[in-house]
Amino acid sequence: MSPVAQVYSGHQFGVWAGQLGDGRGILLGEQLLADGSTLDWHLKGAGLTPYSRMGDGRAVLRSTIRESLASEAMHYLGIPTTRALSIVTSDTPVQRETQETGAMLMRLAQSHMRFGHFEHFYYRREPEKVQQLADFAIRHYWPQWQDVPEKYALWFEEVAARTGRLIAEWQTVGFCARRYEYG
Repeated sequence: MSPVAQVYSGHQFGVWAGQLGDGRGILLGEQLLADGSTLDWHLKGAGLTPYSRMGDGRAVLRSTIRESLASEAMHYLGIPTTRALSIVTSDTPVQRETQETGAMLMRLAQSHMRFGHFEHFYYRREPEKVQQLADFAIRHYWPQWQDVPEKYALWFEEVAARTGRLIAEWQTVGFCARRYEYG
C-alpha cells in the first residue's frame, strides 16, 4: 500500500462542511499482525496534502502532546481509541498565532475508516462507492458476513451499536469530541 491522504466529508461544529479530508495526516500503511488483525499506521502533521485547504499540513508540539496524552488515557481507561506511538519534533518552526515548535504524531489504530468516508460519497450521489466502502469494511473487519444476504443490515447494526457504546464510554469519563467526522 502506498501512503495516502484520505478524502472524507462531514459536519463540523453542527454545520455541513462538505469535503474535508486528511489535511495534515497521511495513512502510511497497514500492518498484518500475527493474530490476523491489522493495524493502520497514520502520521499526523506530515505536511501538505491534497486536502490541506488553507492550512500548511503541519502540527505543533503542544497539540500532539495533548492528543498523545488523551489517547493513552482513554486506552488505559479501557476505552477504544487510537494509540500514540511516537512524537517527533521539527527544527522548522510552525507559524500559528505565535511561532511554535512543529511536530508529527505517529498514530496506530485498527482502522482509520471514518463516517465521513461514507458521507463523502453519499452526498456526491455516488451510491456505488458507498457500497464499495461498505463491502471493503465487511470484507476486512467482518469477513464472516461476506456471503450473508443481510450483511449490510448486520454491519450497520454493529457499527451503530459500537458507536453508541463508545460515545457512552466517553461520557462516563467526561470526554466530549468536538467533531464526529471520524469513526
